[in-house]
Amino acid sequence: MTGPRTRLNAISGAAALVGAAALVVSAAAAAPAAPATAAARATTSAGDSAPPPPGADPAPPALVDGIREQAPAARTAADAARAHLAARKDRYRIADPGRDLRPAGTLTSGGRETVRLQQTHHGVPVLGGQYLVRMERHDGRRIVTGTSGRYFTGLRTGTAPGIDDTLAVERAVDAVRRDLAARDFTAGPDDEDAGTALTGTAHGLVVLPQGTGVLTRHITVRAAGPAGGEPVLREVYIDARAGYPVLQYSGIRTRRTRRDRGTRGPRRPRRRTRVRRRLRQRRPARRHHRPARRHP
Repeated sequence: MTGPRTRLNAISGAAALVGAAALVVSAAAAAPAAPATAAARATTSAGDSAPPPPGADPAPPALVDGIREQAPAARTAADAARAHLAARKDRYRIADPGRDLRPAGTLTSGGRETVRLQQTHHGVPVLGGQYLVRMERHDGRRIVTGTSGRYFTGLRTGTAPGIDDTLAVERAVDAVRRDLAARDFTAGPDDEDAGTALTGTAHGLVVLPQGTGVLTRHITVRAAGPAGGEPVLREVYIDARAGYPVLQYSGIRTRRTRRDRGTRGPRRPRRRTRVRRRLRQRRPARRHHRPARRHP
């Protein structure tokens, strides 16, 4: 009987924010209830050997499946999930799940439960750090069937900010305005939208998993009115100590305006051949009336 299949994920630097190739680790054969061994080599998605760098913290597995292990008894599904991770530290390599994993919701479908846990660093949420624990309920007991997600290790940044929300909002709005001006999104005909008002909303502190971690303030910037026909919704992360933008991305897909459609080229005519053919098949056959011949 084979043991649980474990996939490791090693992510560092800015690549952690956009995703990286998962590292695959084959666990040694063991009974389903026994912990998986770590005596396996890490391989990249391309199959090349990728030993972890010296001194790096071991990464928790990005995927564990093929298991059926009873979770410790707990009042809630989230407590049972965190207790399971704590009981299998040799497999999951999470020092303190009860402290560093915050319940973020439980999806229940029949007898199945999927618990989503948000990673935190000294109480501050970590961007992209989430772990899922899948369980089934049988006779009042919870059976863990698999886990997946990302958990970032090696975070050592402090959590004391050097700037407040007011300054962070101001810096985020300025950063978005400069970006829109560079893309010529704010200037409509005769610069009619050049003065579009941008507003920012602060969402608190967030740790970006870059290196040992970057403490930031998360700001959502949106336009009070459409800028150049484009809706504006940006998620901006401002360094909570230095006060400059670290990460910025759009929260929505922008649409093209009528004056921008000329750059697309001519539109293709719609194909109606199949529709017309179907209509012809549905129409009843026409009966032609032939007048009776008159015999002399």
